[in-house]
Amino acid sequence: MDLKTMELAYQLMVGIIIPLVVTSLKQAHWPSVQKFALVFGLSLLAAALIPLANLTSGMPFDAELLFQSLTVIFTTSQVIYRGAIKPLAFETAINPQSALLSLVKDQVSMFLQDMDKETAADLLDPNGTQTVKVSISQETAAKPE
Repeated sequence: MDLKTMELAYQLMVGIIIPLVVTSLKQAHWPSVQKFALVFGLSLLAAALIPLANLTSGMPFDAELLFQSLTVIFTTSQVIYRGAIKPLAFETAINPQSALLSLVKDQVSMFLQDMDKETAADLLDPNGTQTVKVSISQETAAKPE
């Protein structure tokens, strides 16, 4: 296997691993910017290893190789996340509390989008007449006897 093939194999392998690591580290309440920064930072760190390895072998630093590696790793991680981890619900198996929080957040967000501004302002007013009641119920199946 030549050096370019090994580099590409490394980039693809890391691109597959990063979404699994990020899914286990991130929390649902993190803003999208923080989640993006985590993925991008891990991708940049992994991509920098190839030019750094080349530096130790006496080759000059190659910014183009760094950019290429970053592009392949980041893109692969996004494809794996959006194509496998998210649709196949791996997040619920890896981090169920965060997945539940994300589900609740999405449902509340959909409910609040249909609310008019006056009702929303009244809900935010501590002296207002409107209140929000949140209820969570867990249905359990009866065990066969």
